[in-house]
Amino acid sequence: EQIGYKLLTGGRFERLKNWIESIPNFALKTHPMLCYWYVPTLLYKDELDKAEKYLQIIETAEPEELRRSLIAEVWTSRSLVEIVCGNVDKAEEFSQKAFDSLLPDNDKQRAAAFHTKVCCARLKGDMKITEQVVIEALPFYQRAEHFLFETWGKTYLAFSRAMQGHLGEGAIALQNVIQYAQEHIPNRPEPFIYPHSALCDINYEWNNIEVAKTHLDEALTHIQQ
Repeated sequence: EQIGYKLLTGGRFERLKNWIESIPNFALKTHPMLCYWYVPTLLYKDELDKAEKYLQIIETAEPEELRRSLIAEVWTSRSLVEIVCGNVDKAEEFSQKAFDSLLPDNDKQRAAAFHTKVCCARLKGDMKITEQVVIEALPFYQRAEHFLFETWGKTYLAFSRAMQGHLGEGAIALQNVIQYAQEHIPNRPEPFIYPHSALCDINYEWNNIEVAKTHLDEALTHIQQ
C-alpha cells in the first residue's frame, strides 16, 4: 500500500502485478487500496474481465469512511476499462462520476480522473479539445508526480504540433519528452517508442535520412523490450 503509487506512476506494472498476486485474496478485502493498484496492471495486460471483481471489493470495503475515500478511484478505473474497449459514452459517464466523487485537494485522484478525460477526448478524435484537456491536466499530473501520465500528455501535445505542420516545434517538444522520460521513467519502453518514431517521420520529411534512421533504430530497440 505504501509503495503502490510509486510503482504505478513509474510504470513498473509487471512488478506490482506479481507482488499483489502473491498476496492472498482475503487480505485484499481488508486492504482495498491494493485492489486499486492492481486494476491498472490488469488493463496493461489486457485482462479486462478480471477488473470488476476487484472494483467491487473496494465498493464493499469497511469502514464506510475508507469506502467513500476510494470511490473516485473505482469510477476512474471503470472509465479506463471502457476506454480500452472503445466505449466512449460509458467512459465519459464514468469519468464524470469520478470527478463528482473526488476528495478535496487530492491531487492523485484528480490526476487519474483527468487522465480519463484526456483519453475520452482522444477517443472522440477532436484534436483541439484534446489539446485543451491535456493542458488543463498537466499541472495536476505534475503536482501528483504521476510521471507516466505527464509523459503521455506531453507526447500528445508534441504530436499535435507536428500534425498541424509545426514540425520544428514538434521536434523540440519530442526531444524534451525523451529527456523527461530518461530522468523519471527510464524503465518503460513506451515513452521512448512514440517520440522516436515521430522524430523519425519528421526528419524523413526534412530529408535528414541518417538522423531519421537513428531515431528508427532507437524506436526498434525499445519495441524489443
